Amino acid sequence: KSGAAPADHDAVLVLTLDGPAIVFDESVIAKPDAEHNILLPAKFAKTVGENLRFEPQPNKNTVGYWSNPKDTAQWQLQVAEAGAYEVDILQGCGKGHGGSQVQLQIENQTLSFDVQETGHFQNFIWRTIGTVQLTKADTTQLAIVPQKKPGGAVMDVRAVRLVPAGAKRSFDSELADPNALPKVNEK
Repeated sequence: KSGAAPADHDAVLVLTLDGPAIVFDESVIAKPDAEHNILLPAKFAKTVGENLRFEPQPNKNTVGYWSNPKDTAQWQLQVAEAGAYEVDILQGCGKGHGGSQVQLQIENQTLSFDVQETGHFQNFIWRTIGTVQLTKADTTQLAIVPQKKPGGAVMDVRAVRLVPAGAKRSFDSELADPNALPKVNEK
């Protein structure tokens, strides 16, 4: 019975969490800020596959455990204005694991890049991986798809951002701190 106290024979599961519960909501769509920059934090990625997952620990806050190259990460985003956007990735990669070949796919366009070793999976650096031409102001999907994984893991990704081509942006390490990620406008 709904709302009734458990009977003596009912099983009760007590769950103790090490932090606040994180509930995935597939309706989360990253929206642009006033300058049309779009930030895609790891916590809003949809992970598809066997091992890839969002790792919420404060020192991680990343899409990680990317040991299966068939796994992919996907984000939904709202584009406010069509045009050229530079794509940056905040990635980390452990010593001896660099060199994975990866594609970033959006609107039938592909940016290919090699994962840079950063010395540790949680040693995040910003990298500009290319420019895409977004053809319309609409909701779209961005996906990261490994093509080749020579080491034990592909990489960890803390964030991806799209910035109108030519616009200034910070490559400072403030976004390497998971607590410094700005809030994403949610649907």
